[in-house]
Amino acid sequence: MITKAGRIPISKDVETGEVRAVIPQNFHVHEVKYVSDLTSVPAETTSIVKGMSFIFVELKDLETLAKARENLNVKYHGSTYTATPLDEGWQVGLIGTMYFVSQGVDEFGRKKYRTRMFGSREDPGTGSASSALGCYLALKEEKEAGKGPFKFAFTQGVEMGRKNEISVEVSRGEGGVGIERVVLSGKAVEVMEGTLEV
Repeated sequence: MITKAGRIPISKDVETGEVRAVIPQNFHVHEVKYVSDLTSVPAETTSIVKGMSFIFVELKDLETLAKARENLNVKYHGSTYTATPLDEGWQVGLIGTMYFVSQGVDEFGRKKYRTRMFGSREDPGTGSASSALGCYLALKEEKEAGKGPFKFAFTQGVEMGRKNEISVEVSRGEGGVGIERVVLSGKAVEVMEGTLEV
């Protein structure tokens, strides 16, 4: 598949039924920080590519996560699409807010998180935000862990009754610096089939 961000190789694991996509990325952490009423820790803002930006708010538990209701960019700047707070050269596209809570490690060694993502409204499953969160968390790992890969399992949409399970695998650059590769995966349900003529 070819998108505005670049070519996205997609494959399907016949045994598990999971679809895997190698995500084009130019991961960037912005200078701007936001403050949520749900925590005293300032939230960082990142972009997975220019035009797709997310504020990450880490919360202490699921009870606090259930109270999340807003996109902090809308709260502070009036719109999901007000990109002026971003670093110079990145001021375009949307800014959403993803709240996340650590849930330990699953049986496959993936670090588990429950998440909620708000843009103009709540989104039940956000691959771009999950990919960016995987990059953000991978860069928080010790440099001694090298390139990884670092594996994450994100569960989103529970509170709105539309549960999505999204896996992200991130490889860092040499010496644990920067992001080299992002693979997004999950099970897909076929809802339609057809052909488009262009």
